[in-house]
Amino acid sequence: MGAPMDFSENLSSRPSAHRHSGSKRLFMLDLPTIHTTGRVFAEQSDLSRLHRILDLASGDGAWAISAAQIHPQMQIVGIENDPHLIEQAHRQARGGENVRFHVMEPLDPASFDLVNLRFMVGFTELDQWPGLIEESLHLLRPGGILRLTEADTLITTSPACERLSDLLSQALWKAKHHLFPPTKSGQNLLITPLLPRLLRNAGCEQIRSVASVTNFSTGMQAHPEMRQDLARSYQHMHSLLLGVAEPQEIESLFEQMLVETQAEDFCGIGFYLTAWGSKP
Repeated sequence: MGAPMDFSENLSSRPSAHRHSGSKRLFMLDLPTIHTTGRVFAEQSDLSRLHRILDLASGDGAWAISAAQIHPQMQIVGIENDPHLIEQAHRQARGGENVRFHVMEPLDPASFDLVNLRFMVGFTELDQWPGLIEESLHLLRPGGILRLTEADTLITTSPACERLSDLLSQALWKAKHHLFPPTKSGQNLLITPLLPRLLRNAGCEQIRSVASVTNFSTGMQAHPEMRQDLARSYQHMHSLLLGVAEPQEIESLFEQMLVETQAEDFCGIGFYLTAWGSKP
């Protein structure tokens, strides 16, 4: 069967600002859609062959728990390098029999039907992606699916949110997390265009992708959840933002963002891309 695969070294080799802070995802745009529609794998036409799922860098377990609740016939495994997040995930799972979480540990090769990597740009340098893709494929059975989901920066009517997005893009560029330096005309992270190429370069077959949008304007169902997600994301990235802005500006923008995103006329949308391919 081969030696167990250990992700811990790859996921712990992050910039010092994140190395001990767990998986700090940015803008988890898929969760409101999952909670609204009850569809975890909306892009997959055949779920009958998906029995054992790995959620890599599972964070607080939100995605894995939702997947397990919606698909009780599947066995969901989440792995994460932060023991505190693992404890939080266990508490939130409330004894769910088909979901379990572990601190990063070696896993048997060819033991999963789908490996899920989502919103990892916040803590994954560009040169780490090929290794993560290779290790993920090693854990998939032949014909198994490698699934990547990422988002670029959000589009909002909040000046503070837009300024924070600009600073975040600068900070992630400085930390070598995306390809091109920010420009005056935009601050996209430019991670979504890379996903199909990463799969293709790794030798995946039947590569496809689908774009989705979450509308989190005031009055929309996703607004409360995404507003909390915005606050969480920028709090997690505070130390990274210090590399491109003064603490006073960051704190002022954060408070201003909380006010502006609560306004009756606030509008916000986020696009994200899911790309997937099969292991030969």
